[in-house]
Amino acid sequence: MDTIPTAHKPIHYPESDGKPMGETDVHIDALIYLREALRDHFRDAPQVYVAGNMFLYYEEGDPTACLAPDVFVVQGVIKHERRTYKLWEEGQPPAVVFEITSRGTRLEDLGTKRAVYAMLGVREYFLYDPLGEYLQPVLQGYQLQQGEYQRMPPAGTLKPTWNHRWTQMAADAHR
Repeated sequence: MDTIPTAHKPIHYPESDGKPMGETDVHIDALIYLREALRDHFRDAPQVYVAGNMFLYYEEGDPTACLAPDVFVVQGVIKHERRTYKLWEEGQPPAVVFEITSRGTRLEDLGTKRAVYAMLGVREYFLYDPLGEYLQPVLQGYQLQQGEYQRMPPAGTLKPTWNHRWTQMAADAHR
């Protein structure tokens, strides 16, 4: 008996989950400020894409395999407006992710999101607690080393990797 081929329904990847952008005005302001500061820093770099509060889909065919980083930067992709970021189409994970964290998001930021970002190969992961509710220091950075995040030293003792790496990335992008 022959089977009749069925047409596959296209998979829908939502652009929004209906949740607010941030918990408070302070969180929203921090997110927008950081995103715009990074966009300005990389404005002349056509191969550096900066986005915020956008769904990042990481498994083709599974619209539930997504996160919405507060701010992320991708090197090596063409800068243009996107509605979502699909890793299998872009071919490049974010180089760095920033989460503007709070008491309400901290478990996800330190648990699920952190694990997925490591799995995707996000090289640096930063958490910022603008209200100083639970993180001490309020800005904490992690570097991916052998598949796991290692905490960077506090800002006063931070080796010049962060600033040097981003300055170098910007210089490379302009070439």
